Amino acid sequence: MKVHLRVPATTANLGPGFDSLGLALNLYIELVMSSGNDTDSVELLGEMDGIGTEPSNNLIMRASSLVFERARKRPEGLMLKIFNSIPIGKGLGSSASAIVAGMFAANRLIGDPFTRDELMDMAADMEGHPDNVVPAVVGGLTASMISGGKVYYHRLDPGSDLKIVVAVPDFDLPTKTARAVLPEQISRTDFIDGIQKTSFLLMGLIIRDYSNIKMALEKILFQEIRSTFIPGYSKIVEKACEAGALGVTLSGAGPSLAAFTLVNESEICHAMSQAFKLEGIESRCYILSPETEGVSFIDRRSAMI
Repeated sequence: MKVHLRVPATTANLGPGFDSLGLALNLYIELVMSSGNDTDSVELLGEMDGIGTEPSNNLIMRASSLVFERARKRPEGLMLKIFNSIPIGKGLGSSASAIVAGMFAANRLIGDPFTRDELMDMAADMEGHPDNVVPAVVGGLTASMISGGKVYYHRLDPGSDLKIVVAVPDFDLPTKTARAVLPEQISRTDFIDGIQKTSFLLMGLIIRDYSNIKMALEKILFQEIRSTFIPGYSKIVEKACEAGALGVTLSGAGPSLAAFTLVNESEICHAMSQAFKLEGIESRCYILSPETEGVSFIDRRSAMI
């Protein structure tokens, strides 16, 4: 028995939409899961640093095990063959994509005992928040919440002309670290500011009016705190906007920066990379588009592995 699927990367928060907004991107983790082998095994291709090469510490294997345990059905001799294009620990939802891949593949391998929404609830519970999980599952731009332990969401397809230029610096910022510095309480002024900017940003994306998005991505309390981990953050944002970006935000908890744009993608990419270099930091740059499809089962004709 063999299952073959892929899951997109995601960028979450989108500035003010903390733990609620997310966008799927056309960068992927691809997985082939099979059973009936002699022992459990993992084969990795692509981005591997931190993903776990042993079955016991591989995140995809651990996510699949949760599905098997809940279904009370565990195939023998699992083999995972993974091709990962998503940078790990960089704010592009690599852990959520891995969890979704493991859970959906495991579910299909044992006959789909759980619905998509049930798997989404399980994945969000394992991840700890829904903002990356939901767009990884359903694609597009999503707004999500958890109520009574269940995930609720809305999605839409963003404009096809919108591009996301992501600068990925050569250092990690673990989500645990980025969350630990956030305050337990905020002022009413900061709360109102966050609500206003989230509403304005989301409505602009819905009606595809991207004017003034930059203001909705600036001076956000949580982002201001986290940006202190990013050397030269303000200068990188400035240079990206000078090159034509509509606005720039941390991708997830960082350390990557995501610039929204309709034009000049290469120029923005170069400007962000050069600004990082002035801080003595090497970086990679991706010019990405919104991905309208979430987790998808594929055949050999379109496979990377």
